[in-house]
Amino acid sequence: ASNDYGADLIAKDKHGDIWVFQCKRYSSSVGNSAVQEVVAAKAHYKATKAAVMTNNKLTRNAKRLAMENEIELFEMIED
Repeated sequence: ASNDYGADLIAKDKHGDIWVFQCKRYSSSVGNSAVQEVVAAKAHYKATKAAVMTNNKLTRNAKRLAMENEIELFEMIED
């Protein structure tokens, strides 16, 4: 959906933390834009936690940007 300010999902965990999630279903690697979107969503929704979830892998640069911004990553696990 559009106008979601970068959050596909907003949730509150049992500790009271507000999470924002950016979800990407791609056939190739996920880049920086997914991380940038969830960083913006974290600020907009005043969330305490943020994450990117994908069925694929994230690029090295996306992982670096996520680490610098304390964004959790959930990506495909290789066998």
